[in-house]
Amino acid sequence: MNVLFVSELSNLGGGETSLLNLIIEFNNNFNEMNPVLLCLKEGKLTEESRAAGIKTIIYDYKNDIKKVKIINCIRKIRAIIKLNKINVIQTNEWKTSFILSLINKSCFLKCKVIWVCHGQWYQFNFIKKNMVNLFIDKIISVSNVVKENLISNGINPKKIVRIPLGIDINKFNNCDAKKIRQELQMENNEKVFATIGRFQEIKGQKLVIEAAKELKELGKKFKILFVGDSIFDSEKDNKYKKECLNMIKEYKLEEFFFFLGVRRDIGNILSGIDALIIPSINESFGMVVIEAFAAGCLVISTPCDGPSEVIQNGVLGFVLSERTTECLKDKMEDILEDKIKLKEISKNQKEYSKNYSVNKICSMYANIYN
Repeated sequence: MNVLFVSELSNLGGGETSLLNLIIEFNNNFNEMNPVLLCLKEGKLTEESRAAGIKTIIYDYKNDIKKVKIINCIRKIRAIIKLNKINVIQTNEWKTSFILSLINKSCFLKCKVIWVCHGQWYQFNFIKKNMVNLFIDKIISVSNVVKENLISNGINPKKIVRIPLGIDINKFNNCDAKKIRQELQMENNEKVFATIGRFQEIKGQKLVIEAAKELKELGKKFKILFVGDSIFDSEKDNKYKKECLNMIKEYKLEEFFFFLGVRRDIGNILSGIDALIIPSINESFGMVVIEAFAAGCLVISTPCDGPSEVIQNGVLGFVLSERTTECLKDKMEDILEDKIKLKEISKNQKEYSKNYSVNKICSMYANIYN
């Protein structure tokens, strides 16, 4: 089975990291699967894909379409499919799935076209709804809320299958919990929180800064790590990151915060902190929740859709009752004052994370391909 995975983004956000997990697992542990990655341009995703021994192709088909080089686009896509004997085409965007399905059908290539839907924000009018229903063979939703949104938009429920994102559990077992504290010269008994994610308004880092301000005023001692960056060259995201930096300076919180940028040692970071904070306004799944579970790190999340499907209050992390500074400050204060049984919750989370092993998730995908 030869599968062409198409990603319009080539840096490593959550969706792209989950895609990388998937194709590496297929490549290493599923003999019958031969993944091929197609991206519009070079980036960390293509770099790590090649490093893992996966065939990686760069072709900006969108640019050809913009320049009205439609015939050239059809020829190139057809050549990629024919040369690599592709049976299945999988994308992370419905428009990409639609375009590739049109090419697939017009060239009589007989590939199955699959769209993996990562968001619950899609809105389809009559024309778009029929484009999806008529031209995309299967839709994989990463969470229940994503599936419900698709159905409410008139997408055929028989086409939709819920498959969550998967992680490599082994990367989060036996991590070095001391490493990040040694790197940042923090004491072992110092309470440390973190957020992990790109700088974007929807990710909500400002809420953490506001909570830190209130905790500082109460005389509390702690550290907060901001892991991630503005990774998609967006002026809006760069502006948001700058606003976060300015807030920290305005509130005189510099000694409380570390900006670590993009990191690939997420396991060590999660193992070395006391709690991961998900301050997002909206999350369709939140793969970092499962990564934290696997590392045995307590998770505190705002009541956004994806994490709320996974977290069980007091058993598997905590979901705040409201997305407010007060609610987050109170929960952080509980951790600072050792009011939470971290060891018991950590044990529960580690066990639960096994349900999201990328090997199990790949088996679910393989069933869809067949």
